[in-house]
Amino acid sequence: MDILDIIIRKKDLSKLSLVELFNEWGGERFPNEPRKFEYNSKLVFYEYEYMSYYNDFFQIDNNINDFIAITLKGESLSELKEAVYKKKKGIFESDIIAFLKELYNLLETVYIIKIYDEETIHERYRIDDAKTAIDVFINSFDWNNPKKGIVITKKVDLKPVKKKLME
Repeated sequence: MDILDIIIRKKDLSKLSLVELFNEWGGERFPNEPRKFEYNSKLVFYEYEYMSYYNDFFQIDNNINDFIAITLKGESLSELKEAVYKKKKGIFESDIIAFLKELYNLLETVYIIKIYDEETIHERYRIDDAKTAIDVFINSFDWNNPKKGIVITKKVDLKPVKKKLME
């Protein structure tokens, strides 16, 4: 079973078209434990609270507590994988691909982790444009050359560059 985890800065969560889902009881709303999010009324993500788990996959340069990890639930990833295997039309219009485009177009820092049961990373990529990242993601399902575990990172370095003044 393939697993898709997305790691973003907590402060960036509100920039996305994710809606947090709540439970209601006695006229009051309570967050799910773990927190649950919905994208496009079709994809459901759960917050993964143990961020130290991801240190085995890559090193986050900043404070890990500044980030949130969400895991896709349901059959959407399996359906996309099958569509890629069967070379079906409409792959690039899937909700998963729409969500990945949104991540890339709106956020400066994104970590996309696709793993299979054995939790091994076969390839790591640093990609700063949405089209290339999506192509790599789709191609990781290629039957002829599958990459069961990949990490795709978008990290735009916005630190100012100090220039040495000429004397």
